[in-house]
Amino acid sequence: MAYEINESVPPKVKLLNDIGGYFYDSGKYLDAKAYFSLAIKMYPNYVDALVNRAAVYNALKKFQDAVHDATRALKIEPNNVQALNNRGNSYTGLGKYTQALEDYKSAYRLAPKFLDVVFNIANLYYRLNLRLDAVRYYTQAIEIHPGLTQAYIFRGSALHELGYQKRGNADFDAVIRMQARSPGISLLLSQALIQVKRFKDAEKILTQLLLENESADALAARAEAFYYLKNYSAALTDIDRAIGIKSNIDYQALRMKINKKMPKK
Repeated sequence: MAYEINESVPPKVKLLNDIGGYFYDSGKYLDAKAYFSLAIKMYPNYVDALVNRAAVYNALKKFQDAVHDATRALKIEPNNVQALNNRGNSYTGLGKYTQALEDYKSAYRLAPKFLDVVFNIANLYYRLNLRLDAVRYYTQAIEIHPGLTQAYIFRGSALHELGYQKRGNADFDAVIRMQARSPGISLLLSQALIQVKRFKDAEKILTQLLLENESADALAARAEAFYYLKNYSAALTDIDRAIGIKSNIDYQALRMKINKKMPKK
């Protein structure tokens, strides 16, 4: 909850913040930053604008600037959950994982049902190879939002790594049954399936995805699936199409690996 200081913010300043929020939601981060900065210039202690600009700086990968804004906001409102979450994201981006976890846990104590915070804690534990802790928080995230596909995918991967293949596969299958998946989720799911050697399932998902939305990453992922299915000709065709769209050192490495399996002319 904001302190009284935010309640006296002039309407014009609030409007600037609202416009910045519109641009942020539209992915126009530089425009969003400009409006949040105007709001802060007119009202330097406007916590909402400081918190929002911190989110913009995170999106722009200007993590130190984000830390600065979030810290300013927390000096005014020490229990601002979004400021703690944003600063946790900044510290994660800077590789300062201990500080990130401290901020996330502080936010969690204030708002244990705040999905972003729970999911961020899970992701950080996964990054730190603390798989059991990651599973615990992914489970909480799913309880808060049963349709959070990323949580199922990451929990499934963590469970596989812990040796619980059946439970991990159940998570992947739950996402497969969710037909209304975004291209990004389909790609993430297929990459996870490749990691657990469910190559045919990955190829099927990627083939459907490519019918709807061709991308270099999807082509490269299907090339990898085809490689493990020993369909080297199809794999080579896909990786060459991927390289034609985007230059990527990983694509080149996969092409060399596929090429070694092709019959000599």
